[in-house]
Amino acid sequence: MTRMISQAFEEGSKKSGVLVIKTSGMHGTELRMWLGLAVLISLAVSLAVEETTDGGMPCSKYQQAFNHSCYEFVRLQQTFTGAQSWCERGGGHLVFIHNEETQEFLQKHIAEDQEWWIGLISNSLLNETTDGSITWLDTSNIIYSNWYKDQPSPFSSTCGHILKNAKYQWGVTENCSQEFDFICEFESGQSIACDNYNATVQCGSGEVIQIEEGFYGRKTPHYCVSETPLQFERDEGCSWISVKDEVAGQCHGLQACQVAADGTFFGDPCPALGSYLSIQYHCKEGLQLVMTDTCFVFENVTVTLTWLLLPYSGNLSCTISTGDGHTIDPYYPPTLVSNLTYRYSSPGEFTVFVECTTSEWHVLAQRQVTVQDQVDQLSITGCYSQYETGNSSCCRTLFGEVLWIQVQLSGGNEVTYSILAGNMTLSESSAKEGLVSHNLTLSSASQELIGPGMHQLEIRASRTTMASEISGTIAVHLIEPVSGIQAAVASHTLQLGEDLEVNVSVSRGAPEKLMFEVIGSNQTQCHRADGPRGEPQTYGVPVPREGTFLVKVVAMNDFSNMSLDLGLITVLANSSHKKDTDKEEGSYKTNTQKKNDHKIYIKPSRHVDPFTTVTLGWPDNNNNSSFLWTCGACWPAWNECVKQQIILINQSEVQIPPSCLPPPKSAVTVRITIQNHGSEERQDEQCLYVTAKQELQLEIRCEANCKPVNVSDEVVLSVSEQEGSQAIYYNWYLDNTFPNKSATLPLACGLTGFQQNSLNLLQSNSSVLRMSSSFLQTQGDAFQIKVT
Repeated sequence: MTRMISQAFEEGSKKSGVLVIKTSGMHGTELRMWLGLAVLISLAVSLAVEETTDGGMPCSKYQQAFNHSCYEFVRLQQTFTGAQSWCERGGGHLVFIHNEETQEFLQKHIAEDQEWWIGLISNSLLNETTDGSITWLDTSNIIYSNWYKDQPSPFSSTCGHILKNAKYQWGVTENCSQEFDFICEFESGQSIACDNYNATVQCGSGEVIQIEEGFYGRKTPHYCVSETPLQFERDEGCSWISVKDEVAGQCHGLQACQVAADGTFFGDPCPALGSYLSIQYHCKEGLQLVMTDTCFVFENVTVTLTWLLLPYSGNLSCTISTGDGHTIDPYYPPTLVSNLTYRYSSPGEFTVFVECTTSEWHVLAQRQVTVQDQVDQLSITGCYSQYETGNSSCCRTLFGEVLWIQVQLSGGNEVTYSILAGNMTLSESSAKEGLVSHNLTLSSASQELIGPGMHQLEIRASRTTMASEISGTIAVHLIEPVSGIQAAVASHTLQLGEDLEVNVSVSRGAPEKLMFEVIGSNQTQCHRADGPRGEPQTYGVPVPREGTFLVKVVAMNDFSNMSLDLGLITVLANSSHKKDTDKEEGSYKTNTQKKNDHKIYIKPSRHVDPFTTVTLGWPDNNNNSSFLWTCGACWPAWNECVKQQIILINQSEVQIPPSCLPPPKSAVTVRITIQNHGSEERQDEQCLYVTAKQELQLEIRCEANCKPVNVSDEVVLSVSEQEGSQAIYYNWYLDNTFPNKSATLPLACGLTGFQQNSLNLLQSNSSVLRMSSSFLQTQGDAFQIKVT
């Protein structure tokens, strides 16, 4: 019989916290009577427990807990007696309203446009000889009232109800056969059952039953009556007997039980009206299972067990199931309060079961824990465009050109990334693995949504096992191309010694610098200044000598430039300068000729292939001079080779080996700055063109994931080789000028018609190129790969 109780409870109430089974010796008639308890116990525990009263009594999901009772609002039209019988079958009664707090609680849960039966009744309803006073069904007096008008006549045979459309006030009716909705109350620590029904006794999670009182018979005439009650005399053959010991013998120490109201077992103390069973009890805590409600994967979780049933005999042993397939059996608590630690290896919701036994007690406790995935960390590792590669603190590109932002998650799979500007989503993409770096694409269309300038963008990452999204921020500078330059000189004729005044405005692009070129017959003078900040600005440009000059202005930012010819100007010598000019003319011509004779020499030529070592030098190697080589129009290999000291930049001559050259079809510039002690600084800048002949007739071959390309898998490319040739290793590039873009030549490069490429090195010294799915997803519908 004990085993049957355990099964009924576990199958019927998955949310219950504790099951206690106490064995006892039962023989003969007792055993036959209490077999009904085992069969019917599933009724009490099959309710889905969602709330508990203040006293710990569990309420079903159809009930509301308030002030030591569970209330059920039944939208089922019944007569007064039928409504009371419905409540009694669950161990309760029609609601008693003893105070204003209960009245206000009920009003929150019932409709005002309905009538509701409550537990008010006139004693004369059963016997016309009584005084007819109105009481609650248990014959207790009314100590709080909310009558619609004056209290009704005490001599009428009436039933009480809450009136509709009367602000929830009470009324009475002599027609108790009307059918209304009704409110049941199930008091904590009390249960009743009519004859041939079962009284349900139930405690909350972690508690066991302690029986206080129990009787069988009748103490009130209003419980367990039929629709057509018999007339009777109160003192005529109606009493009650105590059944405390019988009930305690079966329910004491359990979490839930049902006791049958069986007259054949208890006798028949009230044959006139019939008997009912009434049980009063309280709940005592038996086993405490304490642990956190939420934790993370691989986090230490402390489980605390407290045994409260004292004294006990025998050994205390427990079995602990963590809910994820792991069981600790046996576990012997060293003390009445014991701790153990456990770590979950996967996320999810788990139910922890603890079953503890002594020679007389058998207690099962359970608790739910939600295990979340580890706290993920989002790293924004860098960004790059066709113009430069930078870290997360320097992320920029020319407005309208694709920008890639590289991100990485600390773990997990199936990650969804988003780029947001405020509440606007600019881009979304997915990655199979969080640990693998992933490139987010900020396309031209996305940039149009926010416009050029500095933007603080948010990067969000989410996974199905994440409790919430995580995010990071990055500052992105979308630099607008310089356009709409307008400039004019104040005068096309000026006196020697006067500055040339030039008014400059740029409508778009906010150039950081301006360069004014004053071009003479044998010399060009450059003057640099900060660009105008939105408004037209006048600049003073010095002109060193008399003559006729072509004036040109160049507006530039880091990624674009635009030039404008302003025409010719004439500088006249005035009387105060004429003499000095004639005197210095000879030396000026000499110095000019000298300066023009000194410029960077390039060996073997400024037109080289990718396999040639290029030598650049300054012809005037004066011991008193210091030299500094820099790149004007730079390329990534220059900076890397300077950093590794492959290129030495502080000598009069510098060598650039093939490994440091830019990729083929590139036009770059190298600049030298010479500082002579005690004299002015001199500079020169020369252009270098790198080209490659297509003599080998290389052919790129697709080895894996070819037509059509699946962006979820990697693509493998190789180079077809001639038979018998040795293994050759290549450099692989992404062509940023594909399909129709053209990179602008540097200012120092004047080779008309030279179409240069803009290539990003993907892989070097390899016969095979592997392009990951994350890289493929950052490209458009088509892109071009080049190999050298």
